[in-house]
Amino acid sequence: MGGTVGFLWPMHGPLGVRAEATIHPEYYVWITFLALVFLLLLWATRRWQAQKAESRRQEVAEENRRKARSLYEEAFGAGDLSVVDEVVGEAFFDHRKGHRGPQGFKLAIADMLRTFPDLRVSVQEQGTEGDTVTTRCVLSGTDRGGLLWYPPTGRRATFAAKYTDRFSDGVLVEHWGESDTGSLLEQLGLPPREG
Repeated sequence: MGGTVGFLWPMHGPLGVRAEATIHPEYYVWITFLALVFLLLLWATRRWQAQKAESRRQEVAEENRRKARSLYEEAFGAGDLSVVDEVVGEAFFDHRKGHRGPQGFKLAIADMLRTFPDLRVSVQEQGTEGDTVTTRCVLSGTDRGGLLWYPPTGRRATFAAKYTDRFSDGVLVEHWGESDTGSLLEQLGLPPREG
């Protein structure tokens, strides 16, 4: 056992002379130096991994923001429903209208475009938090299809809307929306909604 210990931890000085069973101060310096180098490498690796993960989160958030914007500008604003197939997932649910899946979302867009065939959408502001994108828009169009239970008014209106969309694995899975209905009804000359 002593030979093994002597082989693994030789107690010879720089001239090959067997030293006493003490560790020289130079060993402490080297051990401390190596420990510091190891800790520095560990810290640098963890920092690099955290930066890489944060960079990836920002890329995903930006991609989700871009998809939400194209949904409102291209699908609602230009009537290009092919965007829905690219952006909306099969598990999609619209919390306001109760529609499910891409076809359900296309129905909601078709209803809006039936009411306002010349609908224009201007994205004013977007924000991201995790996998959720909030989009504030200004919509404008001429009422040709009738709003709520009212017949068409033929009047033009401009109103604000706020949409919140949650993405999962790159596709839209949940949608919430609210619009300034009071202002819209007023501009169309319709009575305010009760309740």
